[in-house]
Amino acid sequence: MAGHHWSSGHVLLAYEYYHRDALPSGDRRFARSADLRSLGGADFRSYYSDPGTLLAYNPALGNYAPAYAVPDGQDGIALAPSDFRSGGNLENQQAGTDLLPKQTRHSAYGTIEQHVTPGLKLYAEGRLTVRKFNYSSPAATDLLTVTPANPYFVSPTAGSNDLIAYSFLRELGPVRNPGSVKSYQGTAGATLSLIGDWQIDSFVAHAEERTHDRSTELVNSARVDEALGNRPLPAGSAYDPQRDGYFNPFGSGFSNSAAILDFIGSGYIDGRIHSKLTTVESKADGSLVDLPGGPMRLALGGSWRREALVNKGESFLTDDLPVPSLSARGARSILSVYAELAVPLFGPNNALPGLHRLDLSLALRHEHHSDYGDTTNPKLGLIWQPTSELTVRGSYGTSFRAPALPEIDRPFRVSATQLPNSAGGYTPVLFLTGGNAALKPERATSYSAGWTWTPHRWAGFQWEGNVFRTRFRDRIGQPAYEQLLVALTDPELAPFVTAVNPAANPNDLARVQALMASPGAIVPAGIPPQFFQAIVDSRFVNTSEVVVSGFDLSAKASFRLGRGQLTPRASMTYLLEWKERITPVGQMIERTDTVGYPASLRAQASLDWNMPTWGLTATAHYVGGYRDTLVSPSRSVSSWTTIDFQGRWTPNWAHGVAKGLTIALNVQNIADTAPPFVSRATPLGYDPANADPLGRFVSLQISKRW
Repeated sequence: MAGHHWSSGHVLLAYEYYHRDALPSGDRRFARSADLRSLGGADFRSYYSDPGTLLAYNPALGNYAPAYAVPDGQDGIALAPSDFRSGGNLENQQAGTDLLPKQTRHSAYGTIEQHVTPGLKLYAEGRLTVRKFNYSSPAATDLLTVTPANPYFVSPTAGSNDLIAYSFLRELGPVRNPGSVKSYQGTAGATLSLIGDWQIDSFVAHAEERTHDRSTELVNSARVDEALGNRPLPAGSAYDPQRDGYFNPFGSGFSNSAAILDFIGSGYIDGRIHSKLTTVESKADGSLVDLPGGPMRLALGGSWRREALVNKGESFLTDDLPVPSLSARGARSILSVYAELAVPLFGPNNALPGLHRLDLSLALRHEHHSDYGDTTNPKLGLIWQPTSELTVRGSYGTSFRAPALPEIDRPFRVSATQLPNSAGGYTPVLFLTGGNAALKPERATSYSAGWTWTPHRWAGFQWEGNVFRTRFRDRIGQPAYEQLLVALTDPELAPFVTAVNPAANPNDLARVQALMASPGAIVPAGIPPQFFQAIVDSRFVNTSEVVVSGFDLSAKASFRLGRGQLTPRASMTYLLEWKERITPVGQMIERTDTVGYPASLRAQASLDWNMPTWGLTATAHYVGGYRDTLVSPSRSVSSWTTIDFQGRWTPNWAHGVAKGLTIALNVQNIADTAPPFVSRATPLGYDPANADPLGRFVSLQISKRW
């Protein structure tokens, strides 16, 4: 950071470099394996494995299930039908994955301000950020149809084909996900002083962001079919099974040549998002008239905003040529005007007993959206000081949020996955994602009230409290995605799940085939349509209602201790309710204190000791216990307490490079306390909504003031 100031202005330049290596799942006991039984959970390992698992249709379950396991420790060349064993293989899909991505970030910021005349100030600022990331996710899998056209074909049932659930972890490794985000923002404006204390502030701002995501080490299922011998190779193919060999699905991960694996492992998904935002805004504020309680102030303003989004990409997963994704383009303009009036009814000049201060604020904002029409939202606020020690405040307001462009225009996509079912197994489903052009705006009504107490006889002590309640209507969300692990078992999610039986119902078969053939499909070509038993729609929708209420409490004190200052602080947030109704005919469901939703109690306490040249701070964070309702019977999740520490030193040298220098040592989660265990089918043994997997994190911070 560097800067310079002169009599009529200043300039400031800042640069930040940040780098973090990936956090491998194997470094955390609760995430290194999908088999969570040693931690008290369930075994979530997948039968998509290497060696593979042969599947057969099970009428009792109504879907395909493991029937035979390919034996391990052999090359699949001399395999006999009697070598297969009943059941299936299981694979740890967590192997080689990352909990947190590798990340490198460069950020630059600059601002300049110049007073042209005593009443006119010009200013400009700009930001530039480039972030690159990379992480490993579970290895590619495929459902292979193997026939006598494959020279390694062998069937334990003497059937005409085998259906093998296969993982490419041993042969291709985990899927790699590199990407980058480049963004910049620039603002230029002017502030003009008028009569009295009135001033006008006007500015224009423009921001852009480009995101590039790519997934590699994926299998191209069309090429897998070609390498199995199920379909002819396209003209000009560099791979020749007569020369390079056919793909052998009966080995133990070491039976296929590099030429074969390079051919089938060339799949990828590539996505690019380019968003733009341009804003022009002007506001004026100042005093209208002097009242007995103080000056009445008015703020008036208006703005114009233009949003634009381009979403495109391609995949190389299901065909011999890359397939463009369904591109999406969206744009909107928003015009808004607003006014806010601050009315001091009582103040120092007309205070009465019980009315030391009384301020009323009234605000109104009107917006016109080019795609969603007009909306007007008021906000009322009141501040009351019955005494100089106690301040009471309250507010009421409504708000309006139009669907974000990605929520409307995100490309439609069909993929294949398996979800937990009520029988304790997994059901293969077609999973739909994408935007929704029929979304309605999200609206909310909020109430809050609170107080601040600073007793004169206890210097340095302050106690604050606040109660709040917000009701969202037509809230925008993805219910089936947000509660993915119970999508097939929670009755409230039934509107987003369609059971299908393509093996017996021609209409279901036609629907599944149409989805698999749609331009947004990335379903492996080898999976037969009869395999799927449900369609889960996780596209954006307007959920019916969400109600959140609770209260905050905080207190702090400050004492002289020797030559320094000792400051203890404590705060807590308690949620009284977090209820949602997913559909208009659904029930209001209390979600507080359940996995994936906020814990009702969060608290923090810190002790800060500041001396003239050094300081120490210790902070404890607490998340209360709750229930895991994703398992039956439900089980308790322990509370979680972590402690952070900071030690800092500011040399008292008055001259030279060290002047204004501060060195700080920060230790997050000093005891390296692991998150409380949760048995989840993700399969991560913790709840990301209420904990993080980072563990102990040590950083050294050096800062300098000029």
